[in-house]
Amino acid sequence: HANVTCKVIDITLVESVTQEPAKRIEQLLAELIADDAEISVALRGNHRWAQTYEPVRIEARAEETILKRGGVYLITGGTEKAGLALAEFLLDELDARLVLTERFDRFARAGQIEAIESLHQVKRIERLRARTDVVLMVQADPASDAEMRKAVNLAKQHFGALNGVIHAAGSEYDAAPHEWRGTLNGEFSAKAQGAQVLQNILRDENPDFLILCSSHGSLLGAAGQIDACAGDAYLDALARRDHAVSGKRIVAINWDSWADAAISGDMVNPVSVNDMRQHIRCGEVIKRVLKSGLPQVIISAQDFQQVIERGVAIAD
Repeated sequence: HANVTCKVIDITLVESVTQEPAKRIEQLLAELIADDAEISVALRGNHRWAQTYEPVRIEARAEETILKRGGVYLITGGTEKAGLALAEFLLDELDARLVLTERFDRFARAGQIEAIESLHQVKRIERLRARTDVVLMVQADPASDAEMRKAVNLAKQHFGALNGVIHAAGSEYDAAPHEWRGTLNGEFSAKAQGAQVLQNILRDENPDFLILCSSHGSLLGAAGQIDACAGDAYLDALARRDHAVSGKRIVAINWDSWADAAISGDMVNPVSVNDMRQHIRCGEVIKRVLKSGLPQVIISAQDFQQVIERGVAIAD
């Protein structure tokens, strides 16, 4: 909301009990009235820590990749924007075998198809559907343990392995504020509960990686997108926690707006070959991110710290 500014103040319960209450209250009051661009701070004893973002370039190394040529990959939301772009990259560049889940049969809902995606995106989906030798389409709710276990089992039965999982369900939803009540649970559930379901299932599978497709919305917010922002915030936290606890290769990727344009199906009339091959850029991102071993990576075409500071300045 334009007239509301939010800040996260992190304190520890042990310090709050042992430290003199009046001092902690004084610190909290100082934070509430502070005129700064910091939206997340942590208070530890006499120290105050502020969260900032620094740009880091992850270099490509052709000889090192977690992705396998001819590997088997499961993508939830495989016909949605992010999932579709990454599926195209894996198929075209790595000759991968894919299991793509979708929450509903888009072609069975032809009367609603214009409201869901452009003709260009439909054609891209049809192209994948035609590759029945290497692409398996499965209708499954990402928040359903039973349906996702079935999808995982089908991947192993059909292709003999499962090398990695990309959770991209819920990547294309665009609700107006008045639609929140009827859709909040479904879209938040696709992202958050879907990720939790995958984690439970994958404990017994040991794939090479789990990628959680998040966005800048979890960090910057977005008008009319409370469901997507909350779901993405859950993905970010889940990746950081599980990476620290299990040591497995799990990463949340916060895609930039350029990536949203690149992976969308809205380019009905691409102006160049580069536009037609945007999914390669997204694929290059996941190759580098996986090799980095980081639990969360923000993809930004601009200095992200400056983006946050500009956003706070506009709100003020």
